[in-house]
Amino acid sequence: KNFRIDVIDIWEPGYLGSTIKDPYYEFLKNIHYLYVSDIIHPIKLPSKKAASLYEDKSVDVVIVDGSHEYENVLEDLKLWTSKAKIFIAGDDYDWHGVKKAVDEFFGDEITMLDKEKRLWLHMNDSKYILS
Repeated sequence: KNFRIDVIDIWEPGYLGSTIKDPYYEFLKNIHYLYVSDIIHPIKLPSKKAASLYEDKSVDVVIVDGSHEYENVLEDLKLWTSKAKIFIAGDDYDWHGVKKAVDEFFGDEITMLDKEKRLWLHMNDSKYILS
């Protein structure tokens, strides 16, 4: 099976205090340097526009790491959960907006993946077992 990772981002300079002048260029440079540009495909669009390009259950896994504001996280969960066959996951659960949106959307149907309780996961298909 061919392996493909689509990375959706707007690569906005200055986001969360970043000093990188051109984050999109830096991303492209990094994937080229790591020899993974054949499997990593950047999609430079806002989340909502990018989600419209994907059918439900058209990707195995979705990783959410966008805005940390409650409303934006909740919108990403609504847009992307149905796109993932196996699971949707994210980080920064220790941010108030992320935690509130994830808890509201999934209730107790999340698994924490690290002892710091920053990484969360929600299984969309229970036939896959985490070990």
